[in-house]
Amino acid sequence: MKYGLLNIGFMAVLAAAPVAQAQTWPTKALVWVVPYPAGGSTDILARVVAPRLGERLGQSVVIENRTGAGGVVGTAYGARQPGDGYTLIMGNIGPIAVSPSLYKDLTYDPLKDLRPVRIMMGIPNVMTVHPNAGLDTLEKISKEGQRDPIPYGTPGATTSPHLAGELFALSVGTRLMHVPYKGSAPAITDLIAGHVPMMFDNLPASLPHIKSGKIKALAVTTKDRVPELPDVPTMQELGVKGYEVTGWTGVFVPAATPEDRVQRLYKELDAVMSDPQVQKQIAELGGQNLSGTPEDFKTFVASEQEKWRRVTAEAGIVLQ
Repeated sequence: MKYGLLNIGFMAVLAAAPVAQAQTWPTKALVWVVPYPAGGSTDILARVVAPRLGERLGQSVVIENRTGAGGVVGTAYGARQPGDGYTLIMGNIGPIAVSPSLYKDLTYDPLKDLRPVRIMMGIPNVMTVHPNAGLDTLEKISKEGQRDPIPYGTPGATTSPHLAGELFALSVGTRLMHVPYKGSAPAITDLIAGHVPMMFDNLPASLPHIKSGKIKALAVTTKDRVPELPDVPTMQELGVKGYEVTGWTGVFVPAATPEDRVQRLYKELDAVMSDPQVQKQIAELGGQNLSGTPEDFKTFVASEQEKWRRVTAEAGIVLQ
C-alpha cells in the first residue's frame, strides 16, 4: 500500500513538471528584433509597447535593431533564433508579404518559419516633397517624371512606401526612380536637405516634419483621409482611381515556439494594446490600432502575400 501511494505521488509530480515549467517562463529578458533602424514607425511602435509588455511578463523586453534589405535581414535573423519564447520579431508588409514574391533566394518562408502572434498597427503612407522642389501637385510630378525620372526616397525596398511609389507611377503613367534607404530617418534627413525631391513614407515617421513645415504632404495613400492630416487629400480624391496602399505591422515568433507561449504573448500583447494610453500614443503617431487572434493574423498574412504577388507582377516591380 505504501509503495502504491508513493508511486501515485511520484507520478503526480512528473505530471505537474511540464505545467510548472510553463508557469516559470519567462525567466530572462526577451529580445524583440526590429528589422529597421531607430526612428521609423516600426521601431517607434516597438518602443511604446516593449516596456509595458515587460511589466506584464515580469521580465525586460530588449529592442534589437537589425537592419538591411528592406527588413529582410532582421526578419531572417529572427526566424533563425530558437523557438523558446525569448525572441519576438516585428514583421510588416515588406519582408512578410512582399519579399517572397521578389526575392528568389529568400532564406525564410514567412508562413513556415514564423508564427504570427498578433497584428498591431495599420500604417497609412504619405507622399511628401521638399517645399522648394517645384513638385507641389500630382500634375507637375506626372509631367516632370515623363521627361526625366524623379528620384523618390523610401524606408527601403519592398516596404509599403516603395509599393506606394511604384503603384503611383504605374497609375498616372509617369516615371520615378526608387532610392531605398535603411529606414525612414535617413530618408527624411535627405528629403529635408534637398538631396531627394520627394518621398513616400509611413505617416508616423514623417508626421512631425510635416507639421513643422520642413516637408510638404501632397496626398495620403489610404482610402479615406487620416485625422492627423485632415486637410491632406487621398490619392483617389486627386484623381488616381482605385489607388490604396496601407502598411501594417505585427508580432511574430520563430515557428518552433510552443503554443502555450504564443498564447501567453498574445494575451499580454492584447492587454497592452487595449491600454487607452497606448492607443492614444498610436493615434498620435498616425497609426491605426488593429487586433486579431494568432489564427486571424495567419489568415491575413496569407491573403496579403497573394494580394501583393499580383500587384508586384502587374506593376512590374523589380529590385535593383
